[in-house]
Amino acid sequence: FVKKDRALVAPGYAGVRTRFLESARKIQQTWRDIPFPVLEGVFSGSGAPYEAPLSVDVVTGDETGYGAIHV
Repeated sequence: FVKKDRALVAPGYAGVRTRFLESARKIQQTWRDIPFPVLEGVFSGSGAPYEAPLSVDVVTGDETGYGAIHV
């Protein structure tokens, strides 16, 4: 992709962007559907207890990412 006069110039860029965003949404949904593994006990060697992972909203907008914590 090339910029000309501060604008992106590429043949078919709108279609590429649309397909990319569709693929990204499918991949994000796939990862959302995979449950976190349940780990019990302590981490070997350190004795640190396992914790539940945090879910973080990493997509701009209103509640469109993975969790309630916003970055």
